[in-house]
Amino acid sequence: MKWLFVTVLILVIGYFTFGKTRSQVNNNNKPTPAQKTIHDPRSTTTETRSLFVPYWQLQDSSQNSVLSNQYDRYIYFGVAGTLNGIDTAEDGYKNIDSFMSATSGSRWLTVRMVDSDTNDEVLGSVESQNKIINDAIGIAKQHDFDGLVLDFEYNSVFGGKVNDVSSLYKVFSEKTKSENLKFAVTLYGDVFYRKRPYDVAQIEKYSDEIMIMAYDLHKSRGEPGPNFPLSAGKKYGYGYDLLFADLEKVVPAEKITVIFGMYGYDWKVDEQERPITLASSITTAQVVAHYINKCGSLNCTQFKDPVSGETEINYVDENKKYHIIWYENEESVEKKEKFLRQRGVGSVAFWAYGYF
Repeated sequence: MKWLFVTVLILVIGYFTFGKTRSQVNNNNKPTPAQKTIHDPRSTTTETRSLFVPYWQLQDSSQNSVLSNQYDRYIYFGVAGTLNGIDTAEDGYKNIDSFMSATSGSRWLTVRMVDSDTNDEVLGSVESQNKIINDAIGIAKQHDFDGLVLDFEYNSVFGGKVNDVSSLYKVFSEKTKSENLKFAVTLYGDVFYRKRPYDVAQIEKYSDEIMIMAYDLHKSRGEPGPNFPLSAGKKYGYGYDLLFADLEKVVPAEKITVIFGMYGYDWKVDEQERPITLASSITTAQVVAHYINKCGSLNCTQFKDPVSGETEINYVDENKKYHIIWYENEESVEKKEKFLRQRGVGSVAFWAYGYF
């Protein structure tokens, strides 16, 4: 009986000892299930922060020194593209030197093309396109910019001229890169949602960077709502969640930069919260100064919306009119940046200097 007990004991010890060792040897080079499935984009994503600097914010040169060394890149907004090329008579061109003296490090130049009617004419003129491109490259080289950003804002009836738009981006890209300059483009945050005339898959092929203007989903001429919701939820129609469901199909994460609009809109509304007039734009800094810091003394309330990630302010003005403000701030940006990091996007930009 004693020998039987000893024999059983030896077999049990051997099973656990050698069985465990064999298991360790066989799985020595295999990752655990957690290692297979869990990916933290932050471990491989390079985070870059850029600031757009509008030409109209450079009038007071005494304030411009604050720009230096706070961001990884400064983007000048910018010079205007017209049928006759870059307009050298307007302030966008004239204030380039002020921008250069106020910044250091990586600096890019934006070609502003924000008038849809003018852009429609440019699409019909190869001569105008070449003049704009050549002028912009010349200015960028003269002032030692690292790259060009094409801000071509265009709305066409029924989404026409998609191929013409893509052709413009292709030529712009080829000429810019031939001069050893980087080429980036801006696209509306609702480029998929509202069926705008941009073939994002084609434009991605021509661009070093796709800059998504993630703001203005709710517009001044529409009903009150968040600047660009973190989540569409059940009432916002669109948001970061649905945007990236569309965007990730055609643009690699490392090519994406998301631009936060550091402002909002003030809607005057009726009892049913319907707009009475067009909303007026208001910067984040103005919201803080005029409402947040004075909310206690005004007929004012504020709500932090967990679905959109943004803040809504309701107030009654001196004429007893009801207003609704939605705006982007540092807190909502922080939530959106967390979302972006989870998707491997580390490049963000802010619109704009002086707005927050």
